[in-house]
Amino acid sequence: MVTLCCTKALLKRAGVRALAEPQPATCALGNWFANIIYFRAQPIVIAVSERAFIPVFFPARSLRQSLVPAFLQAVHSLLTRIGAAPGTVERELVLMAPTNLASTNRRQVLGVMNQYALELPLMLQYRPSLSLPEAELHFASGVTRPLGPVMPQEAALGFLGRLHVVM
Repeated sequence: MVTLCCTKALLKRAGVRALAEPQPATCALGNWFANIIYFRAQPIVIAVSERAFIPVFFPARSLRQSLVPAFLQAVHSLLTRIGAAPGTVERELVLMAPTNLASTNRRQVLGVMNQYALELPLMLQYRPSLSLPEAELHFASGVTRPLGPVMPQEAALGFLGRLHVVM
């Protein structure tokens, strides 16, 4: 089980009701925190793992029907691109079911997510052809203050390896 902890703006746009409190996650990367931001004047969703601070981005289309499926597809895609074994990715996604929605509750994760959201437009100034998958990999391979000298990508692969090796 995983909880996608959404900002009020995202919950309102998706038109969904949230749980009062996030539930503890049963997956390796923990709960995820999400917000709606803009990329080239188009609304997108940014979601960040609470344990590894690894981000995913996906279009904010038809959120009422597609928020959870689009989120899970984005996680699958990113984990595959950072080098997680296919079996590990599949097990992580199985452990992410069911995916609940709740309001955000952790300032540290929100701070990292907001930092990514602030840096994205600056990246576009220097790399106008930047795609969302390239932006994900950029942030995944950078240094994030809460993790110290560990990159989010390394942290994610470490968490995945520790949880899924015993299964």
